[in-house]
Amino acid sequence: MATNGPGRTPPATFRSLPPQAEVKAAMADVECKYRVNLLGVMFAVESEYQNAAIEENAEALADLKKRREEQLRKFRELLKRNGG
Repeated sequence: MATNGPGRTPPATFRSLPPQAEVKAAMADVECKYRVNLLGVMFAVESEYQNAAIEENAEALADLKKRREEQLRKFRELLKRNGG
């Protein structure tokens, strides 16, 4: 029996081709998403949400960054002192 890696059999979904109607539906779905630029729109919207959240939380994020940099400095100091 064919394997999908050491000692593994392929998933049932890969043992046979999907029905032609399923393939046509999937192709139509992808073509529609491409035509309306769904991924580009989703990316732009998600980016706006994230940029707004970054702006709203800029002070907390700056504080977190400062604390992480201080932790990193201390870790490096410890490693240097202890031969790491």
